[in-house]
Amino acid sequence: MSKTKAKSTRRKPKQARGAVVTEVMVILLFAVIALIVAIRLFYQPPQVDDNLPFDIDPIVTTASLPQTNEQGETINTPDVPVGPATTDDPVEYIRREGVYNFLIAGHDRVAVNTDVLIVASFDTKNNSLNLVQIPRDTYAEYTTDSYRKINGALSVYLNKTYYDYDKSMEMLMEFLMKNLNIKLDYYALIDLDILQEMVDAIGGVYLNVPADMDFSDPTQNLEIHLKAGPQTLNGEQAEHFVRFRYGYVQADIGRNDAQKIFMAAFLQQYKQNLNLSTLTKTVESMIKHVTTNLSVADCVFFAKEALELDMSKVVMVNMPGSDVRERDGLGQWYFVLSRAGALDAVNRFLNVYTADITDSIFDRSYSFSKETNAEFAAIYNTDIKIANEYNAQEVNQEGIYIPRT
Repeated sequence: MSKTKAKSTRRKPKQARGAVVTEVMVILLFAVIALIVAIRLFYQPPQVDDNLPFDIDPIVTTASLPQTNEQGETINTPDVPVGPATTDDPVEYIRREGVYNFLIAGHDRVAVNTDVLIVASFDTKNNSLNLVQIPRDTYAEYTTDSYRKINGALSVYLNKTYYDYDKSMEMLMEFLMKNLNIKLDYYALIDLDILQEMVDAIGGVYLNVPADMDFSDPTQNLEIHLKAGPQTLNGEQAEHFVRFRYGYVQADIGRNDAQKIFMAAFLQQYKQNLNLSTLTKTVESMIKHVTTNLSVADCVFFAKEALELDMSKVVMVNMPGSDVRERDGLGQWYFVLSRAGALDAVNRFLNVYTADITDSIFDRSYSFSKETNAEFAAIYNTDIKIANEYNAQEVNQEGIYIPRT
């Protein structure tokens, strides 16, 4: 007689609902902890090079000192160092924590001249930002060619590096660091497409256009037509606003001041409208249109820090100097820096060190002066201070008066 095994009807006990919830909560807790750890690992202050990019050794004078050979005969010798030109104690340059400098250059679609050149100093500890504009026509001896406006430097370096944009921007940084005695950590070379995309990404920029702007240039396929008054500019209109320079009493300086109006409005709009979607679009635009040595992690760090900016501590200035025309008024117009004024601007707005840059080491090669031209040299040696110092909060409230012809 065969035996059949009875099928068990006993059910496994159900897991208590509370236990399930507890397990889910534990999993979520570990996921949150992992996310926090990942963010902290990713969101770290950048590690920057602390080496001094300029020479601080005492300047030495030279002279031909007589020397004799083994036979006692006097022989001619080349100039040799005979001592320092100054007896000042050497200055120790210690870097301040949390301060980073950026070189921002902008070029149009037709040429590789950098019509926008800004040195930005971001103090992440004090939530402050200094923006120093170097006028595009600034005289600078980065080349032996006749054209020596600073906006042509990138083009010269690109020709030397067979159009390697990163190396060329590094060369531009080195020239400015050596001769203006500023430490530059990062560079960003942008084209105008990113301006349009970033403005559109934050929903436009609201600002007061100070006057009607009308200009036409078929060679650049450029048509600028903006009406005066408060309005929200889209990306294309914002590009037209920052490029316009015709009709200003001081064409380039007038455009620089218009760019200050735009930068103040953009930063305010950025702080108000930044979200995950905006940040994603911004990063995508940077990848497409920016040549930079900033890593993605660096971008995340500085983007977050920018949200903490105190708009009353966002300061915008021009490098001080004056206009002059070469060859007795028949040649090109140049903007010549004031040596004393530029040194003052560097120490007040761009110095990442605990000690001031001294006059004895500033622009040692006189790269921003044409010593063979008396008018150039006169401006360079004049103590011209910064004409106007603006903070973004006041600019957004009151605007900037730009004289028109």
